[in-house]
Amino acid sequence: MHTVRLRAVETQIIEADAYRTLCSNRVYAFLNTGNPTYFHPGTGSLSAIDLSLCHPSLYLDLSWSVHKDLRGSDYYCVVITTTQSYDHDALSLWKLDKADWCTFSADNCFGHSSTSPPSLTKRVKIAT
Repeated sequence: MHTVRLRAVETQIIEADAYRTLCSNRVYAFLNTGNPTYFHPGTGSLSAIDLSLCHPSLYLDLSWSVHKDLRGSDYYCVVITTTQSYDHDALSLWKLDKADWCTFSADNCFGHSSTSPPSLTKRVKIAT
């Protein structure tokens, strides 16, 4: 029992360090307002466990909120909307028809299969 608890604490410390590394290597703005995003069904407690990041140049153009209805889940949906209206059509910069989707699926940039996602530390290393 104590070993499991220690491992959980060690995992939390490693994950916190990974987030600090992610945030210190790049410039990000946090959109979160502090509103809870998780409802613990056993205790009825609420917590804000999700992080929403954006580039600082977008920070004033985005609005972050939490949907009021759990919709049968224990997570509230995070809603990010733009505060600016854009009345022009965006130019498509992606050539999706030329992508090699088979190769991408076999060897994607996060290097994991659907059954075993990589650790947070590995994802941070990939992203930074």
